[in-house]
Amino acid sequence: MCELYRKTWYEIDLDALASNAKRLREIHADRTLIAVVKANAYGHGAIKVVKRLREEGVQFFAVSLLEEALELRVAFHDITILMMGVLLPEDLKRVAKYDIVFTLSDHKLFEAVKMFKGALRFHLKFDSGMNRLGFKEINDFRKVYDALESDPKKCIEGVYSHLATSDDDENYVNFQYKQFMEAINTLPKLPKITHLSNTSAWLKHESIFEVFTHARVGIGLYGYTLESADYGLIPIGTLKTTVSQIKELTTGEFLGYGITYQAKNPTRIAVLPIGYADGWIRQHKGHIVLIKGKLYPIVGNVCMDQLFVKIDDTIHLDDEVTLMGPGILNAGVIAEHLQTIHYEVLCSISNRVPRLYIEKEAKL
Repeated sequence: MCELYRKTWYEIDLDALASNAKRLREIHADRTLIAVVKANAYGHGAIKVVKRLREEGVQFFAVSLLEEALELRVAFHDITILMMGVLLPEDLKRVAKYDIVFTLSDHKLFEAVKMFKGALRFHLKFDSGMNRLGFKEINDFRKVYDALESDPKKCIEGVYSHLATSDDDENYVNFQYKQFMEAINTLPKLPKITHLSNTSAWLKHESIFEVFTHARVGIGLYGYTLESADYGLIPIGTLKTTVSQIKELTTGEFLGYGITYQAKNPTRIAVLPIGYADGWIRQHKGHIVLIKGKLYPIVGNVCMDQLFVKIDDTIHLDDEVTLMGPGILNAGVIAEHLQTIHYEVLCSISNRVPRLYIEKEAKL
């Protein structure tokens, strides 16, 4: 446990993570789960998350950036790491040195890969309709495959694409699936790894997808989905702080930057040591926190390092406060207030909030 110089922390339940991984893997036991741990495992701490998942038997992990891949490789020498984001041609030597599987998705990198003298491992990405990364034309996809497949030093370990609407538009899912299948069916031989699904597709569509050997599962590991059905997943993170000061406002007094809150009568205010520099942005104003089993509103403008909560006489100095966690204050509920998605809520919790890890269950 790290030192808490202020009483604000993000509690991460690694046993819940293990439970989520087990549940998700059981859904399609015949296919391999690629654990997506980009963005510091969606804010939960990539090193700790990978360590626990590795103990649970997960061996394949995906990140976005090269620096994320290198961080994992330094800590773990025996896992497969797929880098999904853009790789600069000048970094081919680095991925080769650290045995990182990268994504080949553009012509500039393709030309550099052809000229590279050393051994490389990579996946080809086809753009089936997301219009983000990947080769959009089937002819280009096939030409890249043909040019590299015969080179013994260039290992095309996989092919994949990415779904834009796996949670809500089945027609477009089907369109992308057909586009991807059309592309890979032109290949004379499929690589050993093929994947398309993210968490929502893994839950809803994977059973009807053919050919695929793997799926990239991210948000589900951390206890959330965009689905209405209950899949037995547990949010693994709980954001907590404490009451650092209590202010007694008289009728008519103002509060905080911009004096946007004025007491209509004598009012008790709890000052909490967390603010927008911690990821609890100003748009949280008007939402709620949980103290001693009761909900209290955030009032006034959120500051960089503090925020204000209107409380009653039952709340005292140093009382524990939950801002986010399983139940009525889960990231999905908070995302609705912010008019965003829970991915953004989770990833917004800044690194200056210490992560405290809970772990009780015996390992394999």
